[in-house]
Amino acid sequence: MTVRKLLVLPWVVLLATVSLSLRAQTCTVLGQTPATAFPVCGSNTFVQDSVPLCNDGTVAVPSCSAADGYTAINPYWYKFTCFKSGTLGLLISPRNSGDDYDWQLWDVTGQDLNTIYTNVNQVVGDNWSGVYGNTGTSPTATASSECASQGPPGPPFTSPPPFSSMPTLIQGHNYLLLVSHYEGNGQSGYQLSFGGGTASITDTTQPAIAAAQAVCQSVIGVRLNKNMTCASLTSIGSDFSISPMPPGIQISSAVGNNCGSGFDMDSITLMLSGNLPVGTYTLTAVNGTDGNTLLDICGTAIPVGEGVNFQVIPPQPTLMGVLLPSGCAPNVLTLVFNGPSPIQCSSIAADGSDFSTTKLSVRVDI
Repeated sequence: MTVRKLLVLPWVVLLATVSLSLRAQTCTVLGQTPATAFPVCGSNTFVQDSVPLCNDGTVAVPSCSAADGYTAINPYWYKFTCFKSGTLGLLISPRNSGDDYDWQLWDVTGQDLNTIYTNVNQVVGDNWSGVYGNTGTSPTATASSECASQGPPGPPFTSPPPFSSMPTLIQGHNYLLLVSHYEGNGQSGYQLSFGGGTASITDTTQPAIAAAQAVCQSVIGVRLNKNMTCASLTSIGSDFSISPMPPGIQISSAVGNNCGSGFDMDSITLMLSGNLPVGTYTLTAVNGTDGNTLLDICGTAIPVGEGVNFQVIPPQPTLMGVLLPSGCAPNVLTLVFNGPSPIQCSSIAADGSDFSTTKLSVRVDI
């Protein structure tokens, strides 16, 4: 059995220093921080081709003696929801059998994701063993947590098993999984899969368009019935059709809300090349230029031909917003608009010349 070695030799210390310097880089790639975690589904195998080198800080491990916890080195984060209570089967299979991967799982239901670094009460399972190769959970494992391999400057080493017991998930709860590549600067990647447990983290709800609304005559807002993958949305909006579509007008672009900072979306903004006349229209799901409609996290597609109606009404004037209460002698005024359409940022002058203020005299009689 191969384990993580802790040899205190000058050249080893030098190599460790170089390795740590490479890992000191802050994680900025999507998926390498809790806020940008990959959404995963229990019915799919998630393939990670490579892992960019970075350090995402230290996480607390409740059952281990490390005073400051363990470092999330070269991490990727994953998020999922439990749809049926039970035990979780988890397997991480490195492409290189000589790689050492570690993992930790948190229940983050109703929690600020930043609390996972310090709140040990959210941890439901982990394995930080230095044994190379496959790691995850097993029905035959006896401990829910395994600490990092320890030992003096030479054999024998303490080598915790690379598999922990299956944690119990609760229906309706949200979970966050960290996979960390502890050793090596070569990032050959791994496969992440779920199976063997009794819990279900697969959403079987048929994906659908929940509603559509004309934000204005050339912008259509689309709400989905659940989160779907940003990668399944084409930038030209070819996943949708509008009927009846007047001649000379077409969907010109589509933007998934939250896709700039994550991998899934719950709504979409469609931009048209012109203004739709007042009337009733149908927005329909079609196979886009990528060969499919929108896909949910498990890869299930919205059925072709499914549609919802929306209305385009005559343009309405935007009323003056409401001025929020401010303190004495304020130097900042906050104006909130609650009109039928959002305000274009480009229509607001940076110097505030769109507005004027009038000083009012107030007399207080005592």
